Amino acid sequence: MRSLLLGIVSVLVGMALGHAGANPDIAQVSGGGGVFACAMPQWSHGCKYFPAHDGCQNADLYNDVGGRVFEIYAFGPDQGTRCKTFAKANCIQPFYALKDTPTKDWSITYPGAAETSEAVRSFMCYPG
Repeated sequence: MRSLLLGIVSVLVGMALGHAGANPDIAQVSGGGGVFACAMPQWSHGCKYFPAHDGCQNADLYNDVGGRVFEIYAFGPDQGTRCKTFAKANCIQPFYALKDTPTKDWSITYPGAAETSEAVRSFMCYPG
């Protein structure tokens, strides 16, 4: 029952915030500084908002049926936030998760990506 409820809440939040293929402006809801992420591309399946946090954050979401997922495939930092993404947990093995040309410092900013180039397993964000 809990997993069904989590799935329904995830879908309803996504619909309410307009995540049908565009990165959400979650900063208006959250106060900013965090990341909206989903277990599947196009802002679907097991989405979660990761509030602003100092240091490394590991991907840890629940999919639509309540199973834990440790990979992110849609990644959207709040406006004014820069993030670096990592291929392994605990911020090991940095990589640029977007499909376009990396920025000079390999950081990802708003609006992020509705579909990452590969799985993000951890990330670190900072103002900027």
